[in-house]
Amino acid sequence: MQRLREKVERERLLITDLPDLSVQILEHLRDHGRITIGEAMTMTGASRNTLKLH
Repeated sequence: MQRLREKVERERLLITDLPDLSVQILEHLRDHGRITIGEAMTMTGASRNTLKLH
């Protein structure tokens, strides 16, 4: 249980340092298990090149 708490806390800290676009992508991944560039483009409105950076 303690290891899980530590893992969740590390993830929370890492997410707070990420740009909003990266957080959106990670949240989608967490909910759906995968994401395509096309889905990310539709979801965020960002360009393909911008998404590749994130």
